[in-house]
Amino acid sequence: MASPPPRKDDASMYSWTQSDSTPVMQHKNPEPPKISDAVASINKDSFWSLPQKPCVRQSLMTGIGAGAAIIGVAMVARGRLRKAINTGVYSGVGITWASYEYCQYQKRQEAANMKRAVEVVREAREKKEAEAAQAQLQAQKAASATPPEPKPTRSWYRFW
Repeated sequence: MASPPPRKDDASMYSWTQSDSTPVMQHKNPEPPKISDAVASINKDSFWSLPQKPCVRQSLMTGIGAGAAIIGVAMVARGRLRKAINTGVYSGVGITWASYEYCQYQKRQEAANMKRAVEVVREAREKKEAEAAQAQLQAQKAASATPPEPKPTRSWYRFW
């Protein structure tokens, strides 16, 4: 496999222009990227690191298992190997995609729930601090509103 082409400096690939008082980044190379450029940028390490990405391993395992099960069921039901394999492979790819998207959805929901939980805890802490400050202020007002009680004085003639 060919090694990927050397990366050009990003600053030299783009130019900034001013249009309608909004800066616009334009690519200096007028020709669109080719599929061969995309294929050349893929290397072995991309495939080896793929299962380490979130949700990919689980989705691949789900799709492979479901595809194999569909191949078996289609083979028993129809008896045509080629059609059973096609059905299983396409179904496995579809199930892998659906499983990946569902996992991503769950991760987004979990992140939103965690963000909301942090907000609730922060709001509760602020409310508790405000109530404590209010109670302390009321205690200070009550202490300053009542005159101090006179100290009982001891008689000078008490001997014991």
